[in-house]
Amino acid sequence: MPDPGSLLALTLVLAPQLPAAAAGAGDTIAAGVRACLQATVPAGIEEASLKAGGWEAYDFNGGDAASMPLRIHSRGRGPILLTGVGAAAKDWGCHVVAPLSSTAGFAATVDGITKELGVRPTSNDPAETLWIVGDKGVLLAAAKDTKQTSVRATVVTIAEGMK
Repeated sequence: MPDPGSLLALTLVLAPQLPAAAAGAGDTIAAGVRACLQATVPAGIEEASLKAGGWEAYDFNGGDAASMPLRIHSRGRGPILLTGVGAAAKDWGCHVVAPLSSTAGFAATVDGITKELGVRPTSNDPAETLWIVGDKGVLLAAAKDTKQTSVRATVVTIAEGMK
């Protein structure tokens, strides 16, 4: 599983480099969570599902051979989806990473995802929220560094014995 701090740093670096979203594209964190939810399967990530949803894939290896490669999916300047590559995709799950204008935006993000998923959170506190949707878990967490507040939603398949 990727380090949350590394995901935040990567988001801050990559977000300004992505193409602008098309007018009316409506790319939101909730839409990214829905895309990850649909693409996450027990064997890993169904890349075809993300591609069909308009998410373009870019590979990134962190700049050295020892770094685990990851795949960045974007469709405009909305959230960025991060997955592992190949067999690593199963262990990584699918992550939706996006900047927030402030920590106050976390509650609105929880509301948007709840509406998108159509289920209430299983647990909800000021820093993390968890939803169980069928055989998948969605964990939303806020992060803040000295420059930026962001949010990360991780979508994983729940192992049979853990439900």
